[in-house]
Amino acid sequence: MRQKLNKNNMKKETWKLIIQMIVAVLTAIATTLGVTACLTS
Repeated sequence: MRQKLNKNNMKKETWKLIIQMIVAVLTAIATTLGVTACLTS
């Protein structure tokens, strides 16, 4: 493995992961709310 990865690149990858996780959580919440709304109405 190359040790050429600079801190800026690492930060970018970390942000990408964080954003993906947030999107996944929001999608899960939205799905749960949608299913609950469909069942209760």
